[in-house]
Amino acid sequence: MELKIARQIAGLKQEELAQRAGVSASMICRLERGNRRHARYESLVRIARVLNVQPTDLFPVSDLPSPRRPSGRRRPPGKVVRDGEASRR
Repeated sequence: MELKIARQIAGLKQEELAQRAGVSASMICRLERGNRRHARYESLVRIARVLNVQPTDLFPVSDLPSPRRPSGRRRPPGKVVRDGEASRR
């Protein structure tokens, strides 16, 4: 199903869908035209949730960006912390 059709079935304007999904209306417009460049996975998931469909119902799997991994503190490359060794700051 195309995004535009799903949005119309839900009775939403681009601006309404954008607001509910927490994205810009210009992003909805770009996605409806097939431009998925710079679209984050999380944004596509939120759009699909608002429309009560799966992301893969709206966007081909090959077009879906990969989910971002949760950001966390990473050790600098090459730094090894051994058991019993206190980390220094």
